[in-house]
Amino acid sequence: MNIGALDRYITIQYPLESSSSTTGAVTVTWTTLASVYATVNYPKGQGMDEGLEQGRETAQTPVEFVIWFRSDVTEKMRVSYDNSYFGIERINKVGFRDEMLKLVTLKKL
Repeated sequence: MNIGALDRYITIQYPLESSSSTTGAVTVTWTTLASVYATVNYPKGQGMDEGLEQGRETAQTPVEFVIWFRSDVTEKMRVSYDNSYFGIERINKVGFRDEMLKLVTLKKL
């Protein structure tokens, strides 16, 4: 892959759970793991997945982010890009020597 193709800046975030000492309610906050350069792909031929979430119809658009290899990225994380959040659905190694990662994500509309 041409290094110049990594022309978008994304943030990879992971969830942190904390509980209130008074009510015991669990709160999830997202913390930055890393900000990295990536290639952003919108796969052709893949339509939006539609479903129901809390009684409302939702649509999800697949987006792929390709980054340099990192051993600390998991499917429990998300990507922040262009004022939107993308849940990581799958991680694929890319390249002759697996030097890249393809983060297959879904963006909720």
